[in-house]
Amino acid sequence: MTSRSSITAVAALVALVASSLGCGGEAASKPARPAAASGAAPSARGGFSQYSAIEYGAVRLAASAEQDQESRAAVDRAFRECMVKVPGARPTGSAKAAGKTLLVEPTITQIRKVSTAARIWGGAFAGNSSITVNVVFRDKENSRVVGTQAFGDSANAFAGAWSFGAGDRSMLDEAAQQVCAYLLASR
Repeated sequence: MTSRSSITAVAALVALVASSLGCGGEAASKPARPAAASGAAPSARGGFSQYSAIEYGAVRLAASAEQDQESRAAVDRAFRECMVKVPGARPTGSAKAAGKTLLVEPTITQIRKVSTAARIWGGAFAGNSSITVNVVFRDKENSRVVGTQAFGDSANAFAGAWSFGAGDRSMLDEAAQQVCAYLLASR
């Protein structure tokens, strides 16, 4: 094989791999930090200060989201771990709290997490990872929605390739941490 035909063969192979892995697909067009949804929650700094207790349920997957139960469980675990730091927060169904209670209902509406195997074999060609978590805040007494807020994160394809997917995995924790930080700031 001549050197010119070798170069052509390598270029064709690279093009084939890039097109079969999607080169980032639709996730590349997703925002890294979604804007607040309509009916936005009160801004941080005292927005939920009238509530003496906070109850939170499990993180759910929206029907329109990719049904990635493993990633949902990872976000839920990170969410429960960080909610321990929020004063007055407890899981739904715990002992009844005195005073007004805020219900926190997190739902993953968009998720694309590149697997470690795809990251190892495809590297950056496997694309970006991203997640959007919409949180509905309700007054427990009357079930009235007092606000909604979208939180999200993304993991860069090239950083994911360099770290063999560590950025893709940490993105899930980061989304949960954003919700907790927002609640801490609004108390």
